[in-house]
Amino acid sequence: MSPGDEKEEKVFELPEFDEGEFMRKEKRAAYTGFIAFGVALVMGIAGHFVWIGLLGSTTPTTAWWLTFLITLFGFGFLPFIFRAAKINLSDFGRKGWIGTAFLYVFTILAILIISANPPFHDNAAPDVQVVVIPAIQEGGMVSIVAHVTDNTGTPEVKLEITRPDGTKIRPDLLRDGNLYWYNMTDAAKGTYSYNLTATDKSGLESVVSDTFRRGSNVVTLPYLEADDDNVVVIDRAREVVSFLVNGDLIKEAHSTGITPAVVFSYSVQPAAYIDGSPVYLVQKNNLYETETIQKGWRTGELEVQFKARIFVNFTGGKSFEGWLEDDDVYTFVIDESYSGTVGQMDGEKAPADPAAPAPLRTPGFGVLAAIPVLALVGLLARKRKKGNARN
Repeated sequence: MSPGDEKEEKVFELPEFDEGEFMRKEKRAAYTGFIAFGVALVMGIAGHFVWIGLLGSTTPTTAWWLTFLITLFGFGFLPFIFRAAKINLSDFGRKGWIGTAFLYVFTILAILIISANPPFHDNAAPDVQVVVIPAIQEGGMVSIVAHVTDNTGTPEVKLEITRPDGTKIRPDLLRDGNLYWYNMTDAAKGTYSYNLTATDKSGLESVVSDTFRRGSNVVTLPYLEADDDNVVVIDRAREVVSFLVNGDLIKEAHSTGITPAVVFSYSVQPAAYIDGSPVYLVQKNNLYETETIQKGWRTGELEVQFKARIFVNFTGGKSFEGWLEDDDVYTFVIDESYSGTVGQMDGEKAPADPAAPAPLRTPGFGVLAAIPVLALVGLLARKRKKGNARN
């Protein structure tokens, strides 16, 4: 018989299966798992009340981590409980303890996370962002717009406005989803203050307080003089009609309760209207100009009004708009004998219904998305290279 024949005759034999030993270990695993889960459940529930007690002396995050560390001490009692339950731990081994530890820790984590959120607990007041459109007004209405969200449902939102003379109003708010607003037509000049309060079902409050004002000369004609009846006569020396949107408008609007996380974009779009129809404008710094040669102008008496349309885009696709309006409507007079060319040049008119601005996008996410793609391509290339090397 050759050595090769000897090797072929060897037969692999499976070890004998000890059913009794297998059942003993399975029962022990079930008992230890049940006890570990029960202890973790008790410690987690107790930890919830410990966390609530710590909230008064530290931040919610710090209180949560302290509670988590305290509840981990319960794991130290498990060996004593196992022995008291007459569980044989002689061959429990590292694997058994690691499995028990994972079960205990993840049970604790699940209980603490669930119990720290509604409906078991609410520690977060409503999130409130407010924008006033416009923050400084001359002739039109002022809209106070709030974007309100809460983790327990729909909060109660109230608004209180104090007029320049000290009198207060508490209006009912209009609502569309998470947007709440009030359109104020009060014409008194001066500074107004407001308090907007949102209260959730747990009684937690968020309050936003700020001011806005009504003034004069927010929209002005810097180079033209109108008489007492707001009549402006156009002559050969003045073929360009300019109006100014006060720079304080944009500065104030961006500092009044606007948070980039909620308000994606804010834009101001000036417009001039002749007999109710928009005309072409050219922006030069804060000046907006329209020439009498542009279509829309004509000889005779024209009713001209200057406004600025304001857009705010909130998260979730919600948007809001308002108008900054001049107090005055002017009558422009271009005499039939006027020697200049009137209303002959084509130009793009200011749109009657301008499109709302596009939301801002956070840069860098394209790069982050490309990282796993590049990693996958590199991994496939590496595997292909190894395969070619083997071949």
